[in-house]
Amino acid sequence: TESEPGKGDFHPLECSYGQLVRFWGNQCRHHTVANSTDATRVSFDFRVVPCYLYTGAFKGFIGDYPTILAPGPLTPPESIAAHLGGP
Repeated sequence: TESEPGKGDFHPLECSYGQLVRFWGNQCRHHTVANSTDATRVSFDFRVVPCYLYTGAFKGFIGDYPTILAPGPLTPPESIAAHLGGP
């Protein structure tokens, strides 16, 4: 991944057993290479958007991934609505 958006200084994100990595994958470009080892590599990709911010403008996809709408509020909680200029 890049160290910051647009920098192009790609480097691996390495972690040990039981650790995880969280990064700004929506802003920093990232990719993977084929696993050439005998070890299994596991990757979970979560892209979370609150329902009240989801517009459907990307025809059911976030990046290359299909979206699944989970139950949740369709409007922001009052504490957030004030910051968004809503009711």
